[in-house]
Amino acid sequence: MGFQLTRYELLKPLAFAAFFGFPACLLAAYLWRSRYRSALKTGLREATATVRPGWLFPRIDVYPEGDYKLLQTRRSLRIAPRFEGLEKVPVFVGGEETDMIVIFPRGRFLKDRLHTVPVKEIEPDTA
Repeated sequence: MGFQLTRYELLKPLAFAAFFGFPACLLAAYLWRSRYRSALKTGLREATATVRPGWLFPRIDVYPEGDYKLLQTRRSLRIAPRFEGLEKVPVFVGGEETDMIVIFPRGRFLKDRLHTVPVKEIEPDTA
């Protein structure tokens, strides 16, 4: 005798994913809107960056016009291996504190597209 799924048993995983996935999508949209507003307020600044591997998330040393900031990504940076070891990659930085973004010159999938990464500023002594 074979195993048969009813119509309702197939809907349970979909309902579970929708129950948890929809609020997660709303939170992500809210956070990106906050970063967008912060970048509009401060403007995009040209800088150079060095990507360093981190324990969980990569760290980015950013050098905007005579200043220094240590940033940590908020997620895994899939393009990090392309930039790790490269010194002074040209980037754009926008926003402030926890609502910052770094725009890399090459995208994750297409090399001719820009790639925006959400970051937060951390203190150099906690690195």
